[in-house]
Amino acid sequence: LDGEVTKEVWSKAVMLAVLAIANKQGRECAVIQFGTAIRTWRFPKGPVDSQTLVECSDLFMNASDEDYPLWMDAALALVDEAAFDRADVICIADGLSTIDAATRARWQARRSARGMRVLSVLIGTRQGEAVLASISDALLTLDDLNDTHVLNQLFSI
Repeated sequence: LDGEVTKEVWSKAVMLAVLAIANKQGRECAVIQFGTAIRTWRFPKGPVDSQTLVECSDLFMNASDEDYPLWMDAALALVDEAAFDRADVICIADGLSTIDAATRARWQARRSARGMRVLSVLIGTRQGEAVLASISDALLTLDDLNDTHVLNQLFSI
């Protein structure tokens, strides 16, 4: 990396911070990675399997705007399971421009019905800030990839 902190590095750092928080709070956690496909990682309460954590941290999927319904539908499917009732969903994104109306309506209806809270973290851009805010309870933006302020906020959850 030659000293350069990338969006991918930050997204993985935020993911690891969230996993650490969930583990400390004795909560189950799932990570949904998406691109043209979806990969879901489950981290049950208790000790984290280091091999699974390494595999999850190592994977990178290059997503686009069109891929957002994939992760949103996968998140809703998890929230519909009893283990994730009243779930906290954290979206880590590096920019987008749209979420189609049908996906947004499905998301908002289930979010309300299941008591789901949504925190979004937008990394390295302001592109799509209003779109993410429209599906979130709170939005944190990380413009400076050398700033640790967002991680500090996440650890205070």
